[in-house]
Amino acid sequence: MSDSHIAEMNVVLCGLEAPLAAQLTEAVSRFANVRHVRSAASIPECVGYVERTGAGVVFCGADPRHYCALLKALKRRSLKPNVVVASRLPDVSAWLHALEHGAANYCAAPFEARDIRWILEAALGAWPVVFV
Repeated sequence: MSDSHIAEMNVVLCGLEAPLAAQLTEAVSRFANVRHVRSAASIPECVGYVERTGAGVVFCGADPRHYCALLKALKRRSLKPNVVVASRLPDVSAWLHALEHGAANYCAAPFEARDIRWILEAALGAWPVVFV
C-alpha cells in the first residue's frame, strides 16, 4: 500500500524527560504516516499544539498528577487525541492507573516497533501503518 492511502497524523510529546522524548521521537518518526513530532514542555503548550495541528496521539510522562491534569485540560477543550503514558520502566500498577484515568494506552522503554505500530493504528482507527 502506498503512503498516499495512509492517514497522516501529528504526534505531541508532553513533559517527557529528554532521553525518553528522544527515544520516542526516533521510534515514532520511523512511520511514514507521522508528519510531525512536536515536544511540549507544559500542558498549555501541549493543548495548543493539539488544537493547532489536530494531533492524533499525545505521549506524556508517567507522573499521575501530570497525565491526569493533561487529560482534564484536553477534555475541557473537547480535544480527543489518544493520550499514551510513557515510562522509562514498565509497571503494571502504573499502566492500570493510567488506563483507569482515561489514558488510551501505556508504553515503556525500550520502545518496540510493534508496540508503537499498535498505538498508532489504534489512533488511526486501525488504518495500516507503513514503515519508511
